[in-house]
Amino acid sequence: MKKGQAALEFLMTYGWMLLVLVAIISVMWYFTGFNVKFFPSTCTVEPPFSCLEYKAQEDGIITFGIQNTIGDVTDVNMTLYCEQPRSFVQTGVLSNQDFINETLVHFSCPVTGSQFKTSFDIIYRNVGEGPTHTASGTIRAHIEP
Repeated sequence: MKKGQAALEFLMTYGWMLLVLVAIISVMWYFTGFNVKFFPSTCTVEPPFSCLEYKAQEDGIITFGIQNTIGDVTDVNMTLYCEQPRSFVQTGVLSNQDFINETLVHFSCPVTGSQFKTSFDIIYRNVGEGPTHTASGTIRAHIEP
């Protein structure tokens, strides 16, 4: 086999693969418009907190539960960054394994499209310590009716 023929066969093999890949992507785009429901809903936050439940509704109500996973903390201030920052303040001591406010936190943010994505900060103070600490997080959720 000559070098030219080998090179042409190599290019044709990868050319057909590329053509099939473009056809598959085109069919997916035609039927779904790459609907974001293919992407998972996630909620992540830095320690010592964990994000357990989360939901975004069509009416703009964002609901999620944050759990303390380490020692007692106090003076918890949670800010969700929408078009305008929204804050939630938990007073008193939040003990280990407790939910913030022992329930789910509700924020009102404008939502558009089929998916909501934003970031949030939790500023807190460990019991018996002076300085405050910040735990950052993000939430991405499908809009539910």
